[in-house]
Amino acid sequence: MDTFMDEIKNIKMLTRVVAVAVLINFVIIAVLVGPDAVGFDSAYGPITGILNFVIAFCTSGILMGIYVVFDSPQSAITEGQFVAWYLEDELVGSGVIS
Repeated sequence: MDTFMDEIKNIKMLTRVVAVAVLINFVIIAVLVGPDAVGFDSAYGPITGILNFVIAFCTSGILMGIYVVFDSPQSAITEGQFVAWYLEDELVGSGVIS
């Protein structure tokens, strides 16, 4: 369970990094460069390029996996099987166990 809680902390941290990077990128593009600018801006282009990389890298880290925690111990869970979760009678998600 400690590993699961550590992963939750990591996901929260990555989410905060993405939020800050998106905000900074928006301010640079909307305020400093201006909404009428078209193309690559030599002053702020490298900064926005790096921020876009950070956003993409962190977002892929957030989306790389979902952990499923059961209420009671389960047996014979094997890689390649499917897992599905429901909200009452509605299927809200599924995936392959890896």
